[in-house]
Amino acid sequence: MSSPFPPAPRRLVLELDDESAGRLAGALLSGEPCAIPLPGGRSLAVRSDAFGVRLVYPVL
Repeated sequence: MSSPFPPAPRRLVLELDDESAGRLAGALLSGEPCAIPLPGGRSLAVRSDAFGVRLVYPVL
């Protein structure tokens, strides 16, 4: 049975260097996807569209 309440909002806090912050801002404004490098050789994929912002963190 599904809940009659909407899902709780989630928060994500990122500490980015200037280059990564610029890439993120550009992706959010343009709708073009971008990848932000993270420690450990992984990256965070970012895409925005009419439905909002999607962040994809690949878990290996």
